[in-house]
Amino acid sequence: RFERLLHASLWGNRVDLSLPVAAHLGSNRSKEAERENLLVDDTQAVWEHLQKVEPAQIAFLSDNSGTELLMDLALADFLLSERLASSVTLHLKPQPYFVSDTMPQDVFDGIEVMERGEERTRALAGRIQQHLNSGGLRLSTHWFYPTSLFYFQLPDDLRADLAANDLVIVKGDANYRRLHGDAHWPYTTPFDYVVRYFPAPMVALRTLKGEHAVGLSAQQVEQLPKQDPDWLVNGKRGVIQARRA
Repeated sequence: RFERLLHASLWGNRVDLSLPVAAHLGSNRSKEAERENLLVDDTQAVWEHLQKVEPAQIAFLSDNSGTELLMDLALADFLLSERLASSVTLHLKPQPYFVSDTMPQDVFDGIEVMERGEERTRALAGRIQQHLNSGGLRLSTHWFYPTSLFYFQLPDDLRADLAANDLVIVKGDANYRRLHGDAHWPYTTPFDYVVRYFPAPMVALRTLKGEHAVGLSAQQVEQLPKQDPDWLVNGKRGVIQARRA
């Protein structure tokens, strides 16, 4: 179940590309394509890390509102309900950088939408509200998030805040590019090396929508442009890349 929810949190990021993409999420055909298009999958490493540190203090560096946010909330609920996490903090933007960026009000709007859904969805909304009421689920904003600064330029207070976590889940293409300085690293550069400065164990969930990538194999770098000239930018492929330090 952890794998399913982590992957849903990844692929939910594609929804900001187009409504037709959203329509195909969850279909059997899309599940098969998702497995094929997941270029790096460190899910097992993340799970093993959580087993060692549970109950963990976990932070999400959130990306899009809407479907992606709902997938993130479902994952947060699982982590808290299964006592894999003692607390989950959603790091949100105080104002948007992109129109789809998640702000605190979007969380409450998402709960309201789920309360109008089917029974299981309403139950999830109730648990999320309980997590908020108990302090297990927390919402945080910082002036840094809607800026153009990179993550190696974290201000001291935010660096200390993130360093206190056992796992930071970094969401989306824009956050991923901020991790590696929006630079054209060689595609085979190890992910661990690029993010070695990050102050906590972390995993990046990214669908590829920009002409940057790291942590790929030489075979992938050779074959992907032949299979799909737009593989870097069309959002069809994703990565789940963990920094194990």
